[in-house]
Amino acid sequence: MWSHYADQHRGICIEYDMSDHDCAHLKPVEYDRPRSLRVSEIIQWKIQKLAAAERRVIGTYFFSNAPQWRYEREWRDVYASNGVVSAPFRVSAVYFGLRCDPAVRTAVVKLLSSVPCFDVYPLEDGFRLRRRGVDRDDIEMFGVRSAMRLEFDKVVVDDAAEK
Repeated sequence: MWSHYADQHRGICIEYDMSDHDCAHLKPVEYDRPRSLRVSEIIQWKIQKLAAAERRVIGTYFFSNAPQWRYEREWRDVYASNGVVSAPFRVSAVYFGLRCDPAVRTAVVKLLSSVPCFDVYPLEDGFRLRRRGVDRDDIEMFGVRSAMRLEFDKVVVDDAAEK
């Protein structure tokens, strides 16, 4: 999911503690139903106030996805209010993608000083990922700096110039 939702590992993943939230509208996403809606269903919901039509529209629009995304096994929680609302969950950890910008990493670590932060790194035997705790002392001491791996990737060796 890092490639789909975190800009090819350039982003972050936020872990939430949901233990003190009832998640009243939390439901699993369905991957085997159509994602299209009929105007008649919206009219039945909004004008005729039919509860069954409301459930169909909300279920179709918010709780369904294409079959090829089934591997995500996603759950969603939808609220009745519109617009931006603060999340009712406490941030319990932050994970930085493999290519997360050092300035973003530094800013988030400093901003969320009481939240555990982790760098994600690949295992050498496949595509699995592991996490390693961010060294906050290192962030405080050096601030924004890029990883050595990224610096060495920029080095161009010109064989002709060496001869």
